[in-house]
Amino acid sequence: MGVACIKALQGPGPGIDGQHVMATAKHFAAHGQPEGGTNTGPALFSERTLREVFLPSFEAGVKEAKIGAVMPSYNEIDGVPSHATLAAR
Repeated sequence: MGVACIKALQGPGPGIDGQHVMATAKHFAAHGQPEGGTNTGPALFSERTLREVFLPSFEAGVKEAKIGAVMPSYNEIDGVPSHATLAAR
């Protein structure tokens, strides 16, 4: 569903024309759950959950739909910013 949405927003490509807009996939890689009213709580997910649940849609957006932008999440995974955690693995 995400791939279809991205393609509909961005058009046939490779560039954006006057009838379409650039899509942004967010929040990579997993948005943390608000804790105590703070919206920057850590993402308490195992690596397996991240790889099986969260990452496939981002991968499809990049590889299949050629998403124009990816917004990183501002939470942490195991004390490291989530977008840095997965990039380092």
